[in-house]
Amino acid sequence: MHPGDRVLLCTDGIHDNLTDEEIENILRNSPRQSAGRILVESARQRSHEDRNHTIRSKPDDMSAIVMTCRF
Repeated sequence: MHPGDRVLLCTDGIHDNLTDEEIENILRNSPRQSAGRILVESARQRSHEDRNHTIRSKPDDMSAIVMTCRF
């Protein structure tokens, strides 16, 4: 790991509702202090979408911890 690298620990509610690309985009472009909250909010929003429009819509528990290497 290098300074600035991030590690994500999350429940399946995050990766079932968001694609790998969406998760990576959020981690790369969100402030360090709010990346976990943004992941949960995005997954929760997706989980409420009509299942006929997206296969990724799945109600589930959603938790995320984002750790950033500082040294």
